[in-house]
Amino acid sequence: MPRTPRSFRLKSQIMVPVGSTLLALLVVCALVFASWLQQREHQETEHGATQALKVWQGLVRDNQQHLAWFAAQAAADRQLADAMRRGDRNALLAASQPLLQRLREQFGISHWYFITPERHVLLRVHEPTRSGDLIPRQTLADAVAAGRPAHGLELGPLATFTLRHVQPWWMDGQLIGYIELGSETEWFARQIKQLTQLDVFVAVRKSFVNEAQFSAGKAALGLSGRWQDLQQLAVLAQTRERLPEGIEPLWNAGLQTDGGEVFDIADGDRDWNGRVLPLADYAGRPVASLLALRDVTVERRTGWQQLAFIVFAGAVIAFILFAALARRVGTTEQRLQAAHESLAANEQRFLDIFSTSSDWWFWEMDAELRFSFFSDNAGKLLGFDVTRALGKTRREIMAVIDTRDLVAMEAHIAELEAHRPFHSFEYRMPHPGKGVVWISLSGVPVFAGDGSFLGYRGAAMNVTQRKEQEEAEADAREGAEAKFAVARILQDSSLPLAERLDRALEAVFALRHLAVERKGGVFLRAQGAGELALYATRGAFSARFLADEQRVPLGRCLCGRAAESGEIIVSDSCFSDHRHENSWPDMTE
Repeated sequence: MPRTPRSFRLKSQIMVPVGSTLLALLVVCALVFASWLQQREHQETEHGATQALKVWQGLVRDNQQHLAWFAAQAAADRQLADAMRRGDRNALLAASQPLLQRLREQFGISHWYFITPERHVLLRVHEPTRSGDLIPRQTLADAVAAGRPAHGLELGPLATFTLRHVQPWWMDGQLIGYIELGSETEWFARQIKQLTQLDVFVAVRKSFVNEAQFSAGKAALGLSGRWQDLQQLAVLAQTRERLPEGIEPLWNAGLQTDGGEVFDIADGDRDWNGRVLPLADYAGRPVASLLALRDVTVERRTGWQQLAFIVFAGAVIAFILFAALARRVGTTEQRLQAAHESLAANEQRFLDIFSTSSDWWFWEMDAELRFSFFSDNAGKLLGFDVTRALGKTRREIMAVIDTRDLVAMEAHIAELEAHRPFHSFEYRMPHPGKGVVWISLSGVPVFAGDGSFLGYRGAAMNVTQRKEQEEAEADAREGAEAKFAVARILQDSSLPLAERLDRALEAVFALRHLAVERKGGVFLRAQGAGELALYATRGAFSARFLADEQRVPLGRCLCGRAAESGEIIVSDSCFSDHRHENSWPDMTE
């Protein structure tokens, strides 16, 4: 081969620009990917903070309804009204303190006031040692002026940012006082943490409160915040033990810009994204704020690992390209040999990939839509000898398809006959030892150079685990929706109790997987009574059943046992369960 003349300097003329270009591309790709990682990280945090704000607003709205309902129930209690008229603090405390404890645990209700018509506190159920003081809050003033309930977020004398509901208390046409219930932001913070997985801190500006008030509130209500953590803000509620170091300037900057943008902060070996959400009180003052923090340590490290891998892979590829271009041109035989070796390596790589895959396999069909090839692992994954399917069409092996998918399979066969590509066609089939497995099928038609149809080539995957997870998530979502539906129905005080109970039963029976007869009832127990009274039923019951079940003593049958023990009792059959003591001739399995 003739030697390349030195005067051309072909290698340097080509390789220097190529090398510079590859290096520049590698740097640009690394910078773009790093920017994309940060943008994605901030978008996730922005989305989480937006969700946290929506959850906060939803909790405020839902808790307002809870507070209103419980306040109305308390106002209707004749025993409490008589004690209020007498000014009997001991009687009010004895009747309300156990209930407040249950409301705190179940609904986050932490404040309960009994207030005289003159706006003086007769009793703080949550802090009975303090009484007699005048309440200057705007919610109470509005309730007094309008003569109807008022609610909103307000600061209290204990430096707490509390959702309050004030209910004028009328009895026999006479205003006997006011009932005020409240929920702390501590409850809201825990709920937001549970629903969004973000760490939440709620703080009030120190310009609106003082340390003595804060300390009194912390002692009385067991708040988790600490006065000394920040200079300008007092933390009322937190879902994490401590704030990251250096957070206050970022928090204050967020307040100055009405929430601002997502910021980054490092604390030791942890990395965080944060977003500040201002919170206004009942009068519209920016007295408080919510800090949403997302721990991005693992996500960021993973991103940098991905970036390092991309840079390394890009450098390797660039080096290979550079070295390939730097080599002298070989003979035609050498090029053909290299191409042959490359093809053999790619073919072996393809064979290695599908022969070692655990959940997916390859298949092929000929021009007559008969199966002509299965990868070696197909038989194990499908649970039958796939060689029996070779030479057969899809319609000829319909027996191995779950009967629920026959209609969908017919539509799929029509797609095959139309020579159209398809993606992720899913169907069920029985599997020995595994019951039913879900298969996801994808394929593309293969055509010759002249356009004639040659068959199909595709891949399949076992997606049973994903389908089961989707079903479980659907069941969980349906259960949660049913719980909220029942809660909303029962809290709708505009409807008679019997109608609410009937609608609640209807919501329960609407569950799609509830394999029971659509019949049920609700028993109520009067205060101090030793028996249950049948209050509402749904479904067709016999006259004898309705007559016999009007009264059920405590401890008898399943309902009486549950009422006596306070425990939920589940019975699979009223015929084999000895605890089901009541029976009637027309009962059926």
